[in-house]
This record gives sequence, structure tokens and C-alpha cells, in this order.
Amino acid sequence: MRKAATRRAMRRAELYMAIEPGEAKWNLGFKTAPAQPVRERRIEARDAAALMQEIAQAKRRYGLAADARVIACYEAGREGFWLYRFLEAQGARVASQAQRSSA
Repeated sequence: MRKAATRRAMRRAELYMAIEPGEAKWNLGFKTAPAQPVRERRIEARDAAALMQEIAQAKRRYGLAADARVIACYEAGREGFWLYRFLEAQGARVASQAQRSSA
């Protein structure tokens, strides 16, 4: 009975993802709970296929269902909002923040 309850809880769990978009590379951070160490990965900038692969790998690593909800955040900056639209289309909930001017 306990295993079934654990499986149901993991299916409802969410994957949190932070994206630090750079010119040539993007840094990704994944976790499922606040006190959990961050799973860090690095991919080529704007490589949507690699991004989706890393999300799938993180879900497997944390024992989440393939359709587990992804909560993503990033600073829009140079990437603008194509990334926001892409992630939303994949079913992720996205919080983006417009880049602040240093002026």
C-alpha cells in the first residue's frame, strides 16, 4: 500500500527548472524540493532538443512521471520570449523576468 501511495505522490510532484541563458551555453538547474541539491547541467544555447532531453533525464533522475509538471524560470534578456512560448507549448509553467537595464 505504501509503494502505491508513493508512486501517486511522485506522479503529482513537480520539477523545478532554472535556466541561465548565455550567448553560447545555457546553464540549467533542476530540483523537486527546496532543500534538495540542485542537479546542474549545461547545454548549447538555443538547443531546444537538448533542453527537452535534459528535462526528461531530470524527471527520470528524480523518479517523476514523464508527464510531471515543469515549473521553469529564467531572465528573458537576449532570448526574448521565444523560450517562454516554447516551454509553454511543451506544457511547462514558466515565470520569466524581463532583463533590467543597468542604466
